[in-house]
Amino acid sequence: MHLALPALAGACLGLALLAAPAAANMAAPPPPARVSGLAAAGGPGPLEVRAADLVIDCAAGPEACRLQVTYQLHNPGPASAGGAAAFYAVDTEDVTVTVDGQPAGQPVTADAADAFDATVASASGDPRALRDEPGLSRHGVALALAGGADATVVVTGVLHPRDRRRYYLSLPAAAARHRLFVHGGRADRRFRLRYLVAPIRTWSGFPAAMTFTLRQPAGWSASVVGATDLVTARAGGVVTQRGRIATDESTLEVELAVAPRPPIHAGLVLGLGGHVDDATGVRVRAGVEAGRGPYLASVAVEVERADDATGVIVVPAVTVASPWVLIIPSVGLGLGVPVRLRPTTAVGGRFLADAHFGPVGLMLALDYYPGMAADPRRFEVALLGQLTL
Repeated sequence: MHLALPALAGACLGLALLAAPAAANMAAPPPPARVSGLAAAGGPGPLEVRAADLVIDCAAGPEACRLQVTYQLHNPGPASAGGAAAFYAVDTEDVTVTVDGQPAGQPVTADAADAFDATVASASGDPRALRDEPGLSRHGVALALAGGADATVVVTGVLHPRDRRRYYLSLPAAAARHRLFVHGGRADRRFRLRYLVAPIRTWSGFPAAMTFTLRQPAGWSASVVGATDLVTARAGGVVTQRGRIATDESTLEVELAVAPRPPIHAGLVLGLGGHVDDATGVRVRAGVEAGRGPYLASVAVEVERADDATGVIVVPAVTVASPWVLIIPSVGLGLGVPVRLRPTTAVGGRFLADAHFGPVGLMLALDYYPGMAADPRRFEVALLGQLTL
């Protein structure tokens, strides 16, 4: 799986176990021919996997996604057995490994890493499985089980999704027009977990299936490939899926995604223009506007300068606009309520249309005051150049 994806995390437990009792130099794995954890099923190692459980918990949000893998091991023979193990993780931090609740981590040397990589690639059936994967880390652990003994290996870590912005060649109207104030919002986040199932089949014994649990906020979407019998439950804003992973699968792939939520963009609106009908004079506009995505709301004060009088109008308005895509402007349509304060008081209705290349654009306003006496300004058509900050 190529890791140039927006985000992913992957893990597999590769165990290199000595057939003889645990002895010298357990930090380095034995030659591949003696690797029972990643060799053919029924290999020389006596240890068995009686149960395995994988939990991905993102219920607290994307910054706190946790991975936990639990293996129940058993030594069916009368003699002690042990060896070295390695846990592979991608984009996973704060990895800890315990055996029966006790810390059991150890470094993985370069030579040991090469040997583990070769056996993991062989078990997965893909010779390029671990080649040049960014963010890959290996976490070693030593195992030693007495004859007839059981052990619980638990691996935990924190998965970090990578942000993926949706603003590529286009910008939503609010983001294109206003950069003075930006608040809130959420980027498009997604990450993948690739868990290698195949290595479990190399043990001398293994279950027909391992259990699987995925927890995520209700606002997230999830895609799971490789798990069956998934049962979904909702409680307290958290979605939990529980199912099984057949051990004859090669991999489990999980993709979690949360849709983006545009931030609030706000700023100033400045305009200058005139009338294109019987009304004459210059119109100046100044106000504030805020919006999210394609939706904008504004309040502006407009001053009409004419030979006969000076008019003052307050206009609250709402606009819905398309994104700005390079040479294609953001086009908006809206409605407003112009309230004329001078020279007479009147309340009317406005239809507006605008086109913006980022912060620079044109606005066409059609105002009608039904209660006003016959006057050139009872119905006005104004065209203004507009600057949004």
